[in-house]
Amino acid sequence: MKKALMGIFICAFAVLCAVPVFAQRYEFGLTWNWYDPGMDASYTSRYAPPYLSGGTYSSQAEQTIRIKAKAISGLAAFFTWFPVSNIGVQFMVEYFKPDFEGANTAYDYSLTYERPMPDDTTRTVSYANSTAWGNSEGDVREIVLSLNGVLRIPLTRSFSVNVSGGPSYFYFEGKAGFIGYTKFWTTADRVLHIQNFKLPYEFGPQNRLGFNVGGEAAFHLSGTISLIGEFRYFTCAKADTALHLTPNDVLTDPIADVESALGLGSMKLDPSFTRFSAGLKFRF
Repeated sequence: MKKALMGIFICAFAVLCAVPVFAQRYEFGLTWNWYDPGMDASYTSRYAPPYLSGGTYSSQAEQTIRIKAKAISGLAAFFTWFPVSNIGVQFMVEYFKPDFEGANTAYDYSLTYERPMPDDTTRTVSYANSTAWGNSEGDVREIVLSLNGVLRIPLTRSFSVNVSGGPSYFYFEGKAGFIGYTKFWTTADRVLHIQNFKLPYEFGPQNRLGFNVGGEAAFHLSGTISLIGEFRYFTCAKADTALHLTPNDVLTDPIADVESALGLGSMKLDPSFTRFSAGLKFRF
């Protein structure tokens, strides 16, 4: 599916690059954009931390982590072919990489186990704690390719409005932190040892098909150069995206074993966004 979608957009872009020789007009634009991402999701981690000393025990840990993409600036470029004077076909590409924020709940963990005593009996011991958790960190990289139909509405000789929209191909992947993980064990002197980890995680890459629609106002500085402003909305269905731990120097256990112990699942992520743009457009 991903290769097919990429092939469609590459072929469409190649056609658009080839046809200007026969077209009445074509345009190239480059814009500076302010992106407002819609990625705002949470994940609740519930699992039983391992007690490495074995025996009878029960444990539990819980926390909720949240990632929210911050608004950020970025760049976009487009190429439009007008086979007739006011109706065109447009290829557009977006790239931006917003940082994450998001308030996480405290990390709560507990253990109840049977501790052997010197007289060969056992004693039930319980331990519980809660660790404050900082805000999320990390970023998400998003690339969007769009193929739009364009309707140009000239209002005066120096001012026109474009309305456009069409299918969009979304690609995104990210990394964030942190998620909690705990190991318990006791030594021969019956002392309980606890090791806590703050582990980074990642997700994607994901490929989705969506839609975009927007409007552009153009002030024609000359016959070939225009100053433009635009508002555009990009929408895509939320995607269940699997989380994976990022390899790091802190954790020496095999990543697959820790992911299994955590029961690490997926987060429903929304790659949709809106953007406000200003830039230049060149007509040929």
